[in-house]
Amino acid sequence: MKRILTLSSLCFSVALGITACGDLSYDKEKIDARKDLIENPPEIDPDKTIEQVQNEADQSIDQARNDACELRNKAYTSVVKDLVETKCIDCHVAGGDAESAFVFIAGNDAENTKIFAGLLGGDSDALVKKLDGTTPHGGGKQVDSITAVALNEFFKASAECE
Repeated sequence: MKRILTLSSLCFSVALGITACGDLSYDKEKIDARKDLIENPPEIDPDKTIEQVQNEADQSIDQARNDACELRNKAYTSVVKDLVETKCIDCHVAGGDAESAFVFIAGNDAENTKIFAGLLGGDSDALVKKLDGTTPHGGGKQVDSITAVALNEFFKASAECE
């Protein structure tokens, strides 16, 4: 039972992350269904074995992870990719002014997604503060407050995608 409650919390946090990211479209019915499941958990079937319950829980966890990965990929495509390709890659590329910090690979979305998610040890707050000009960044301010919110959603989804 405790694992199922933990699972519900995980699904709820994924759903909230998706809801909070208003500029990324996502199926509202899925979110509502998850919220309903959390608020009205199903009865425990006494005829199910522990293995069956464990298997169902594992499948639900996998689905929540897949949903988070889908959101991360949408966030990358709709927000991060443009930032990387139009701003970051000018300096953070082999031979660029900031290649010593890290390097993006032109045209490699899969690798650039991993690189971006792992910047500053995965400290999304520190990275967003650099990009929005709150803390020093050699390239100066790179994003506005709306983009900063979308970047935070990318990082939340990335953390739950792992």
